[in-house]
Amino acid sequence: MANVESTRIEDCLKDMKFPANRAEIVAWAQRQGADDQMVSQMRRLSDKSYNSVSDVVRAMGFNQGQS
Repeated sequence: MANVESTRIEDCLKDMKFPANRAEIVAWAQRQGADDQMVSQMRRLSDKSYNSVSDVVRAMGFNQGQS
């Protein structure tokens, strides 16, 4: 299940420019049509700068490439 979630996050943020902070990530996800659950999870991210989609995936508690 975690792999499905991390893939959804990656797909949503794939063209985003990094580094980005929480507010920028949330705004981007909303523009990309992320569902309310994903946006809510992103709003709980620490308010810091993220350097990549991988950073966001890890911060949200998922590991890329694991099933």
